[in-house]
Amino acid sequence: MASFDPLPARVVADIESGILAPGESLSQRKFGKLYGVGRGVARRVLKFLLDSGYIEFSESDLTGDYVVTPYTDAVRQQAIELKILLETYVTKKILKRVSKPLIMRLKAMNRDMLAAIDAGDLREAILINRRFHEYLMETVNRGPLGRMFDVLYRDASSYVHESYDALDEAFLAVCEHAVIIDALETGHKAQLIEIVKIHVRKGFEAERQAGPLVEKQRRRTGCD
Repeated sequence: MASFDPLPARVVADIESGILAPGESLSQRKFGKLYGVGRGVARRVLKFLLDSGYIEFSESDLTGDYVVTPYTDAVRQQAIELKILLETYVTKKILKRVSKPLIMRLKAMNRDMLAAIDAGDLREAILINRRFHEYLMETVNRGPLGRMFDVLYRDASSYVHESYDALDEAFLAVCEHAVIIDALETGHKAQLIEIVKIHVRKGFEAERQAGPLVEKQRRRTGCD
C-alpha cells in the first residue's frame, strides 16, 4: 500500500482500539460496506492486513473470508496483567504531577465520552476512552512507556460494538473514570490504585468489584 494512503492506517487503528474485535469476521464484501470502498480496494487493504498479521484466514469455512487475528485466553490474561503493572506505575507517578489543567482535561474527555454513549456512538466512546488513558500516560512519559501502552492496548478493549451490553460497559468506564479523577483530586493513592486495577480488568468480575466505589460516584457525577 502507498505510504500516503490513509485507509490502511484507519483500519489498523480500528483493530488496535477494539472497534474491529479479535476474532471478528471480515470478508471483502463486509469490508467494502464498512469503509465505503469497492472490492478492488478492499482486496488490496485486506492483503496488507494479512501480510502485517492483523488478520488471518478464517478456519470456520471455505469461502476465503478473514477474521481479525484472535488472542488466546492465556495471551489476553498476560496482556491484562502487564497493563495493570504499567498503569499502576503511571498512577503512582502521576500523583506528583496533578494540576488543575490536567483534572479539567480529564473531566472534559469524560463528559465527551458520556455524550458519545448517550448518542449511541460506541466507536467514538472507545476512541475517547483510549485518549483518556493516553493522556495519563503522556503526562508521565510518552517515550518507551507510551510505546508499551500502544502494544498492550491492541487487545485492551473488551467492548463489542454490535452489542447493547457494550454501551453499558462503556458507561461503567465513564463512572470509573470519575472515581479515578476524584482520587487524583483528593490525593487518595490507595483508592486510585485500586480503581485503576479494576478498570483495566473490566468484565463482569470487575463490575462487581467496582460496585461500592462506583456507586458513590454515580450519585456525585450523574452516572445513573
